Amino acid sequence: GPRARTRTRAAPSPSVPGPMATCADAPIARPAAPWRGVNLGGWLLLEPGPADPLFDQHLGEDGEAARCEWGLMEILHERLGAQAAAEVIQRHREAHVTRRDFERIRACGLNAVRLPLGYWVVLGPRAGDPYVGPGLEHVDRALDWAEACGLQVVLDLH
Repeated sequence: GPRARTRTRAAPSPSVPGPMATCADAPIARPAAPWRGVNLGGWLLLEPGPADPLFDQHLGEDGEAARCEWGLMEILHERLGAQAAAEVIQRHREAHVTRRDFERIRACGLNAVRLPLGYWVVLGPRAGDPYVGPGLEHVDRALDWAEACGLQVVLDLH
C-alpha cells in the first residue's frame, strides 16, 4: 500500500522562530481560565464616558465637551498652554486608576483588565499632535499592579 510520508525539520525554538516558521510552530500560552475582566478606558486613552469628569471640567468655547482626546487636548492647549495642559493630563494619569482599583477588580472575582492606550503613550506624539507622551511609566505601573493582584492584561494599542 501507500507509504506514509514524513517530513523532518528542525524543531522550532520556543522563543525565536526560524526563518520558515509558521504560526503553527509558535507555542500558545492559553489562560488557565477564561478572561473575565473590565476595561480601563479613559485612563491612558481619554474618551468621554470613562473620563467624563476631565472632559466636563474643560469645555470648549461653545460650552460643549470635547468628543475625543484630540479635541480635549486642543481645548487644553488653547486655554492653558502646552505646559499646563501636560500637567492636567499627568494629574489625570496619576489619579484616574490606582493600585486600589486593581485590588478591587480582583476582589470582585475578575481576572483580567483591558488597557487601551494611544500610540503617543508609547512613542510620544507626532509633530503637530496635541497629545501628551510618552508615558510608559503608567503602563509599567499597571503591569506591576496587575501582576501583584494576579490579573492578566490585554494591551490595546490605538
